Amino acid sequence: MQESSPQEEAMANSCIQRLKHLKTLYDAELITQVDFETRKSQIVDELTGTSSGTLKNSHRKISTQRQSFVGTLDESKSNDQVSADPMNIVLADNMVANNGNGGSNKKRRSKRKKIEVIAHPPPDWDKIRPEKAEKWIYSYDEEKWFKEQCKVKIDEVPFDKGGLRYVFHLQDLSNPKKKYVAKMSQDLRDNIKKEIYFNDVRMQAIAHHFCHGPKGYNSYTPPKEVDFLEAYVLHLKQREGSPVCHVEKYIEGTYKKYNNNVGWVSEDERNTPHAFAHFTYEASKRKLLVCDIQGVGDVYTDPQVHSSQNVKAFGRGNLGTKGFENFLRTHRCNPVCKYLKLENINKLPIKQMGTLPANTQIAAGGISTVPFDFEKSGNVPLLSDKGFPKIVEDAEESRSKGNHNNDLTDQSESTSCWSKCIIL
Repeated sequence: MQESSPQEEAMANSCIQRLKHLKTLYDAELITQVDFETRKSQIVDELTGTSSGTLKNSHRKISTQRQSFVGTLDESKSNDQVSADPMNIVLADNMVANNGNGGSNKKRRSKRKKIEVIAHPPPDWDKIRPEKAEKWIYSYDEEKWFKEQCKVKIDEVPFDKGGLRYVFHLQDLSNPKKKYVAKMSQDLRDNIKKEIYFNDVRMQAIAHHFCHGPKGYNSYTPPKEVDFLEAYVLHLKQREGSPVCHVEKYIEGTYKKYNNNVGWVSEDERNTPHAFAHFTYEASKRKLLVCDIQGVGDVYTDPQVHSSQNVKAFGRGNLGTKGFENFLRTHRCNPVCKYLKLENINKLPIKQMGTLPANTQIAAGGISTVPFDFEKSGNVPLLSDKGFPKIVEDAEESRSKGNHNNDLTDQSESTSCWSKCIIL
């Protein structure tokens, strides 16, 4: 068989490295399965679809080289390869090495629970039993977590889901007329090491600070103000496995996503979401970026924070300076960016479209730095590696069991769908 030329080898190696990187993003749940399959097909087509005569002669060798990696893309890591640290992603080349050493080709058991999602309004709460829980509320100003006892009711069936989480209706009995949602990860590993929920709530508080804090986005009177929902972590201490979930106010309307943490940008011609993300980058002296902007109108939720100062903070979606590069590569400044005097980094013409400010620019001097403590921002002074300690029922709770044949700790029928989502 004829040897491949250096150019052909370089092309093959480049494609393989791109496939590895793509698999790493998918394992880290930074892209969806649809994105993964689409991009994988594009790279494979690029690798095999050439018309070069010399490459055809060496196609068998390159194809074999491709299969040595692509063949593992649909194979899954064994359980002992899954690190307890979500930041420590098992790279695709480790998978190749393991398969080459006689590793098993059996697919791992899916870590995601498949639950039917049925769109529906809040249920009849009188038919759902209350349960004791604990709110863990994050104070951005004090950089502390505060615990508050509460009682809640949680719907049995999710009414929606995103790429990573199921969404349930929730009623907080301290404010029963207000609508809330509980978001529970589809990945069971997140209930073993629960930091992802605390990271999410902290990131939402930081994004809220960049909206409303001193020198925040809204202080410059943009054409449309922005907001991030306040959220908290709810510890369901009466549930088996002592799980947690993310709780926030329910917002009515059409939910839209405007960008993500790897550079994707929606085709919706909106200025405000992208200008806000750009603002956070400049207002933090280019040390932080709030992205993954999504929500109803300009009330946002579930952001991702990239930080160059503390790469291990803000969860596995924090890509640090690489995240900055992804955003800047696809961001096109708009009239709101110009109004805020943000630098037009890509030097592209600004289209006069979408929401336009009343004035061309703010007063001389431009925006100021938003006060932000990078040293403290990555701390989660709450969980040990073992998660929450076992909650012991008090005497009154034990006595009340005698009056109820189906206590919440044994509600396999009344909360079956929710239980499937959270019981380990």
